[in-house]
Amino acid sequence: MRSIVESTDFEVKLGRASPQPTVKALSVALHQCLTNLLSNALEYGKTGGWIKVETITTESDRG
Repeated sequence: MRSIVESTDFEVKLGRASPQPTVKALSVALHQCLTNLLSNALEYGKTGGWIKVETITTESDRG
């Protein structure tokens, strides 16, 4: 996926929660989900735009 993004005019911005939340999911399913989201953003987004991927921690995550 990185090579596909790098061959476009998009900027990818990453944001990470601190502390990073734990995600309970199958790694293959999570990878497929994120790949699909990025693919759709690249296909339907405006050329030269940006894509933001961010993790957040909610109150329920903090216990």
